[in-house]
Amino acid sequence: MKIKHFLLGATMALTVGAAAVGVSSLSMQKEAEPVDAATYTGSIIIKKDDDTLKSRTKLVGYLFNDQTNAWGEAVTNNANTYQEYSWSVSFQPTTIIILNVENNWASTWDNPWWSPKCRTGNVTLSSSDVIWMKNNASESANWGSYSLESYVKGGSSDNWSTPTVNTKLSNIKTDGSKIEVYGEVNLPANTYFKTVKTGVNPQEWIGNYSCHDSIKSNLSTSASGNIHNTNAATYEFYFNFDGNTTYITDPVQASADEWAQDFLSGGCTSTMTNWSTHATEYGKLSAASKALFTAVASGGNENGTYIEQAVARYDLVEVRYGKTAYTEFMGREAAGKLTPKAANNIIFNYGEGNYSLPLVIVIGAILIAGAATGGYFMIRRRREN
Repeated sequence: MKIKHFLLGATMALTVGAAAVGVSSLSMQKEAEPVDAATYTGSIIIKKDDDTLKSRTKLVGYLFNDQTNAWGEAVTNNANTYQEYSWSVSFQPTTIIILNVENNWASTWDNPWWSPKCRTGNVTLSSSDVIWMKNNASESANWGSYSLESYVKGGSSDNWSTPTVNTKLSNIKTDGSKIEVYGEVNLPANTYFKTVKTGVNPQEWIGNYSCHDSIKSNLSTSASGNIHNTNAATYEFYFNFDGNTTYITDPVQASADEWAQDFLSGGCTSTMTNWSTHATEYGKLSAASKALFTAVASGGNENGTYIEQAVARYDLVEVRYGKTAYTEFMGREAAGKLTPKAANNIIFNYGEGNYSLPLVIVIGAILIAGAATGGYFMIRRRREN
């Protein structure tokens, strides 16, 4: 697992309702089928091919088909190389134009095409997953689009005399710096294979790879530059489309990494705010994926793997705040890896020392008792005098 789950599918998804889908969880699929009072939502990735464009104002999409058209939302242009642009309209668009516009741009202007900083021409959505554009893009120059369509293809010998694998990597995600096309692939024993960019012309065959340590003994590079898989197995593939390398891992590991990245994605405050949501998603993991978390040593590792980092944050929250405030859903207490702070064991900081609530109560009781005793003798002494 390389980067957080971001996109699923390729170009368009259809949902019901008027709310646009958030960038961090948007699904993209080639086909869209209307349901009820349909709202068509979709997304495309914008690749900014120079640094100037990364820092300039807003991006907006003009969407249309043969019958109708609409403006999408103008969104702030971020500093990433890749930025997803999403929309929600009342029809199924077939074409989009992307414009870089002023911060105060509005589609209600008499001439909404007024002085865009740069723009593309018509982009066909059915064949495009990414639009690249430069700072000086115009209707006819300095922009383009391409498909991310990729497959894992292979055969039973190093010359592929008998084809045995032809699996599409159907999912897409980006972290802003790179794009990965990914999916699960079943490989027969003794398979020789490569990842293939089938959406480009000519096709590109990629044999570069890295893999998780747990499966390293099963994979090697053959004499012909293919990847050789010794034993039958199901793997999760993550193909870095621009970097031309494939990361291969076990699906159990991939699911655990995916959850860990979601858990870590928004900072500690965000993690705590969304604790119950993370708990629900954790509950959906397989027993094998959950076991990877309970196996981590107490305290985790803030500089380790995604799983070790997630455990480090999880253990810190449980030790600092306790399972009454934050449910201990990971099972690390039962595994002997964690002792959540008791609900009544609240820590107070006084200068250099830390004092728990029971200790403070005891000290307070002693002080009160001492004051009462001193008062008794003082009153008695006065009376005797």
